[in-house]
Order: sequence, then C-alpha cells, then structure tokens
Amino acid sequence: MLEESYRSHPNILQFPSEMFYFSQIVCRFPTDSNQELIHWDELPTKGFPIIFHGVKGEELREQNSPSWFNAAEVVQVTKYLQKLYDSGLSPHDVGIIAPYKKQVEKIRLLLSALNLEFCKIGSVEEFQGQERRAIIISTVRSSYQYIDCDILYNLGFMSNPKRLNVAITRSQELLIVVGNPHILSKDLFWHSFVRYCVVNGCYTGCELPLSFIQNKTNSD
Repeated sequence: MLEESYRSHPNILQFPSEMFYFSQIVCRFPTDSNQELIHWDELPTKGFPIIFHGVKGEELREQNSPSWFNAAEVVQVTKYLQKLYDSGLSPHDVGIIAPYKKQVEKIRLLLSALNLEFCKIGSVEEFQGQERRAIIISTVRSSYQYIDCDILYNLGFMSNPKRLNVAITRSQELLIVVGNPHILSKDLFWHSFVRYCVVNGCYTGCELPLSFIQNKTNSD
C-alpha cells in the first residue's frame, strides 16, 4: 500500500522510500512551500538539499563517563549551524541529532562558548514525531573498535536502520550528515546512503573509501 508524506523534500525522502519502504512512499511535499534552502550557498549541488560532510575525527571518552564524543564533528556541526543562522534560520528551524549524550553535551558547550543560540539537540528518540526545516546529524563513530559493542547494546547508528530512517526523515528542507564514510560504509544501510550522496553530487569533506571513487569513475 502506498503511503503519502508531506514532511520532506523529494530528494530527502527518496532514499528512505527506496531503502525502507520499497519505494512505496508518495511525496506530497508542497511545491509552493518555502524552499529557499535548496539554493543555499553551502550545497555541493544546488537544488539537491543534502550534504554529507566526511570527517575523519577521533572518538573519545572522558574518565568519568562511558559516553562518546568526537571533537572534530562537534566543530563541523557548529560551523554548519552558524552558517544556517547567518542565512536567516532561527533556532526553532534547526535540529541537531547525535547518538551519544556526551556528543550532545560537547556541542552545547561549544555553542555556549561561541555565544550561539541553542537549537534542539538530542538523540534520535528525542526527535521522534518532530520535524525541523534543517536537520544536522553527527554520527560520532570513527573507528571499528567499538562497533560490536554499539550493536550489542543498541547504541549509535551502526546496524540500526530504524534509527537512521527516523533521523533522516526529521528534515523538511535540508539534511546535513557529518560522519566518517570509511566507518559508516561498513554498514549496509549507511553504505547505501553514502553512495546516494556521492551519486547525486552532495558529498564533501575527507577522501572517500576507494570503492566509492572507483564506482563514481565508472559511472562517469
């Protein structure tokens, strides 16, 4: 049975529709709605409102906390938030999704240090049933060492397609994902999302895994 969605821009909705719903979602995103973000200066491909920004950071923990953070991603996420504010968006227009409490805490600390207004920052579960004009996702993981632990305890984004699906579909007009493509692409669903971004010209940042570069060359 076909389902209708009025929330997200067609380019944002296409991937979850194909990957999770057998292409059975019909996009009813209103064409007369405010779509200025499809012309945002930071988009690698104008008119395609997705950015995957590759960051090869380092995941860290503090002695008094079991939770993880990635300082390089904290900085990159904050840069994008500043640019969105500079473009006229308000804190109510933007949401930041991160899978670990410590990453949420570090983002808030940097925003405070820079005197930037807080938007909503939280886990996927905290955004369930909500939407924002722009969503920024920080994936945090940047090594293979603890992926099995994430899977075992249902943490993070790896091997959790439902969490990936919910995160993507919180966005109405603009989706920004910050993460390490070398780690994420080891997961089937994330590999497909990175490939979707590469094929549509919305990848930027660190060098891609060799397999993506070869596939892109062959498709060209």
